Amino acid sequence: MLKKELNPITGARAYLFAVTANLAVQIFVAVVLAAATVLSGGSALNVDIAESAPFNFSVMLLIQAGFTLVYYLVVNRGGFHPLICFKNKTSPLNYIFAVILGFVSILAFYPLTLLFSGLIEKTGYTISALSDMKTPFDFILGIFVLLIAAPFGEELIFRSALISGIKKDSGYIKAVLLSALAFCFMHMSPSQTMYQFLLGIVLGFAALITRSVAVPMIIHSVSNLTALLLDYTALGNFAEKIVLGMPSDFIAVLTGTGFTAVFGAIIVLILFLMKKFHAKTTVNLKLESLPLAENEQMRQEMPKESKEKDPSSKQARFIYFAALGICIIMWIVSLLTGIFGKAA
Repeated sequence: MLKKELNPITGARAYLFAVTANLAVQIFVAVVLAAATVLSGGSALNVDIAESAPFNFSVMLLIQAGFTLVYYLVVNRGGFHPLICFKNKTSPLNYIFAVILGFVSILAFYPLTLLFSGLIEKTGYTISALSDMKTPFDFILGIFVLLIAAPFGEELIFRSALISGIKKDSGYIKAVLLSALAFCFMHMSPSQTMYQFLLGIVLGFAALITRSVAVPMIIHSVSNLTALLLDYTALGNFAEKIVLGMPSDFIAVLTGTGFTAVFGAIIVLILFLMKKFHAKTTVNLKLESLPLAENEQMRQEMPKESKEKDPSSKQARFIYFAALGICIIMWIVSLLTGIFGKAA
């Protein structure tokens, strides 16, 4: 079966359906917890269960399963070929660069993330504590969800489907920024919004440069692993004391910005190297399959992408902003709940 090129409206639909799946899981879980609380006469046990690591990781796993199912139904069963997918090959070095990017991204964005979280907390928002992984099962489930399931499901939606659709009639920067916005607000976590947006930019550029969805998955996974180390080890407390223990907010912002600038420059350099090595790999792969007499003609034709606007673009934009609007509303609800809900 000859697959069609993934168009803007298909990418937007995948995003909207993924948001719907996310909300459906959360509403279902909320209803089950409410019913259990009523039936048990308001038992505190239900609160303990809702805050436990296995419960929260299981909910996250359900959401990622929903994302994967949406991608399968909308993209694969729909007969579409996304610009960014597993079949696209890139240089083996780019997978190594992906691991480095996942680690460096934390170093680049962590100071600004702490500062942003501090500003959010000044509104009265209470940042929810992470669930403790008390047993080997908690640890295994958490590692599977955060390092495998989440990068897999989210990169399929936000990079393979959404960016492939947006890029059809937009430039690199617009595609990356729109996907990063969708990515950060979908998490509905006010304190992590800054980091998720900046990471989304890195993931978007890496995906567009290599055309391989495996590359942003690796970056995402390593980033989550590094974040776990910061959250569950003394390293995170040490970094937080340094950033938030500055003598003034001005110095803290200045230091955080400088730290971000230095490691941000390293990120740009790595992305440049990825583009360079990917270009060489792409040319070699395409020319290997052709007779020598056709090589020069192939060189003249690469790369050429269609510049025609897709007729479904206006409808795709409407669907995209509708889905983004839903996420922003839920983000605001989450913020207000963190401010007034905990106080109550």
